[in-house]
Amino acid sequence: MSFRKEDKAGIYGTVIFHLAVLVILLVCQIGYSLRGENTFVLDFSKQEEVERIKQEEMFKEDISSRIDELLAASAEDVGGGYRFGLFKAFCKQN
Repeated sequence: MSFRKEDKAGIYGTVIFHLAVLVILLVCQIGYSLRGENTFVLDFSKQEEVERIKQEEMFKEDISSRIDELLAASAEDVGGGYRFGLFKAFCKQN
């Protein structure tokens, strides 16, 4: 199995061409992999949880203060307070 110079040149040319294509594909794949590793994901789930908890606390404080105001107003009215007296007078007139 002896090769002539022309045959060797054709085989070497084909091998060099395919190796060059292989190197180009590997460089592209490595570049793509490196670019993919530089990306990062922002996770806002914990921040949303904290905001939801803060809103619930503010809602509970608001409800608590409203209940305190209503209880204070009803305590004034139970003792025959000024507001309760006006309400009774208004009801009697109508």
